[in-house]
Amino acid sequence: MSTPENPNAHVPPVPRYGEYANPGYTPPAYTAEPVPPVAPAPYYAPPGAPRPRRTWDLVLSIVLLVIGVFGVLISILNGATLDYQMQELYEQYGVSGEYEPGAGSAIAMAVIIVSHLLLYVVAVLVTLLLIRKNRVAFWVPLSIGALAFIIFFATIMVLVLSDPALLEAATK
Repeated sequence: MSTPENPNAHVPPVPRYGEYANPGYTPPAYTAEPVPPVAPAPYYAPPGAPRPRRTWDLVLSIVLLVIGVFGVLISILNGATLDYQMQELYEQYGVSGEYEPGAGSAIAMAVIIVSHLLLYVVAVLVTLLLIRKNRVAFWVPLSIGALAFIIFFATIMVLVLSDPALLEAATK
């Protein structure tokens, strides 16, 4: 059998410190010059270039706020006619008698109307503030709309489930 040749024969040996220096080369002499003091850096990031305006965000935010106006108007109408809608539920489920609105019905009307108006005002103010600061703002009317949806249906469900005659007819 033949012995294999050294596979690293073509690679030069690793140089030692200073081996590649030119003959007669001497490193420059070290001169200790005083370094001027550096001003301390601020703890905050310096303001950079202004943020670019996002046209898609502006358009989407305005469209969502306009849709929110219609949502608030529909919620106010539904809240104001809640007694009539409960009477319709009585007729649909075949409950004998008339729906008699109590304190719960008035509270539900007030919760729906006031909460939706306040949520819309908050949505408009926060959205305009974020748009003015060139930040993404479309999520504000979107999330407040989802919260208004939850409040609306939770209030309606509490009102429906608190009526014993309607609850009895629905469980038959």
